[in-house]
Amino acid sequence: MITFGILKEFDGSIAFYHDEIRNLVGEKIFFSEEDYADIYKDKNLDDTAKSLCALNQIGRIRDSIPFLKNFFALLSNTKKKSHRYEICWLIFENLNQLTENGLTVDALRFVKANFALLNAEQGHSSFLNFLKHIADSALINSWDTDSDSIENMAYFIKKFFDRSLSTYNYQSCSEYFKKFQKVFMDITNISSSRRYFWLSHFANRVAIALDRSSVPLCDEPCKVSEMYALSERYCIDAGNDNELLLQITIDNFNRHYVYRHDLTVSIVQNTYNFLTQMSLKKSMLLEYHLLLLEYLTLKMNDKMIDDNKYNNLLKKVDDISIICQSSFYRLKLYMLKIYIFIELRRLSDAETLLKEAFEFAYRRDMRSYIYKLTYIKAHILIFQRLTPKQRLIYNKYSWHFGN
Repeated sequence: MITFGILKEFDGSIAFYHDEIRNLVGEKIFFSEEDYADIYKDKNLDDTAKSLCALNQIGRIRDSIPFLKNFFALLSNTKKKSHRYEICWLIFENLNQLTENGLTVDALRFVKANFALLNAEQGHSSFLNFLKHIADSALINSWDTDSDSIENMAYFIKKFFDRSLSTYNYQSCSEYFKKFQKVFMDITNISSSRRYFWLSHFANRVAIALDRSSVPLCDEPCKVSEMYALSERYCIDAGNDNELLLQITIDNFNRHYVYRHDLTVSIVQNTYNFLTQMSLKKSMLLEYHLLLLEYLTLKMNDKMIDDNKYNNLLKKVDDISIICQSSFYRLKLYMLKIYIFIELRRLSDAETLLKEAFEFAYRRDMRSYIYKLTYIKAHILIFQRLTPKQRLIYNKYSWHFGN
């Protein structure tokens, strides 16, 4: 089966070579209720395999409900990534049945506990498929059972919007937002502040999706401005939560930096001052943007900048890179470090790091960033062929590349 490309061996386990093959085999091979029950009763069967049987026959196998409750309570006892993915997929596929049997809160807690591992084990794009499965399940199944379940589901939905943006699959974000806007207005086991907290996050991600679809260097489209305004209104209704204010502040900055290309020194300084004055817990979102703003402050300065300032910034980037667990921000930090190497005229180091960034992006299936890295490579090639005087002029006007 491996020779014919149907199965593959990976990390000590056997898996289907592609999801399409898996789906086709699933359609051809049918397990009856009796088959699952017989497998479930096997005394040599481990708990992971038993959970897969129980999730495929929720409530129909004797004693499977208390077993699942105990299994979910262990939170993270699944060793193989293929089993972890399958269990979590089945949870959302059978969410209504889990709710009917009082297992919603336990099941969603299990997914939340395994979420970081699921993210790390799946490719950047393939994990989007899992998150879309969650979003689709949330629209048709019942999970309004308690505040904990709502918080976990809202977290997963926000991650779906986030991943749609980071993989450049944001074309359907507006459609999903309209549906979830209605869902979150109707659910009951949530406070008013948390309702608007999540709606503000969702609206914010949709505003960015619309902004990305707009024409750069032109005036901001009305529908984009309206969605940013809606996000800010929901933020106020949520009580101006600091986490929301951080996100909205950064995205207001990006409206100028990334989309309208009309960034000024005062916008950079005001954003930096606001972020440093806020009472915020540390996050990679905050840490990365403080570094970026510091870089732009140096870059946009009309005066000659001492290399020591860039070297100090380089050390800060290295320190944050060591503790960064996010693939998205790891790649962002790669790019920022490359920019600093270019400022320091360390083009050989920039090329070496760029190669490392390419390998990382390919390994994590971050295809959209391959284009950005290729764009940076083109700039480095141009930079290498310029005279020192030409480099000064070119470098002065290239601070926005790769944003």
